[in-house]
Amino acid sequence: ETAVRMAKTVRAWIEKSIKWFFIVSTKEDWPVFVGVMARLLAISYVGNCMDFLTFIYIGILAGMTLPLTYNKNEDKIKRCMEWLREKYKRFYEIIDEKAIKKMKSRILNENEKEKKIE
Repeated sequence: ETAVRMAKTVRAWIEKSIKWFFIVSTKEDWPVFVGVMARLLAISYVGNCMDFLTFIYIGILAGMTLPLTYNKNEDKIKRCMEWLREKYKRFYEIIDEKAIKKMKSRILNENEKEKKIE
């Protein structure tokens, strides 16, 4: 009975994931689709580096320990995530100032020159 119940559960998970993949690929939700493809590529790369049983063991071990660790240190993790967001915002502002604004101004200047020539 237990094996049949587990088989049905796994089959239901697989069917849900196939439906989700179909929805993501047909509704043209590109950021999600690209994220899924990147994760699958990463899993494929890691899978080439180790045995399947080792990969499953690491997955089970992480699945059992990470939720407990998160619950225990939730405040510290949230503070760290806020700190990373601030760093990311600063980094983006620097990139925006140095590269993107210059590119935009060059494109606008080229468009203005083309209009004057015409």
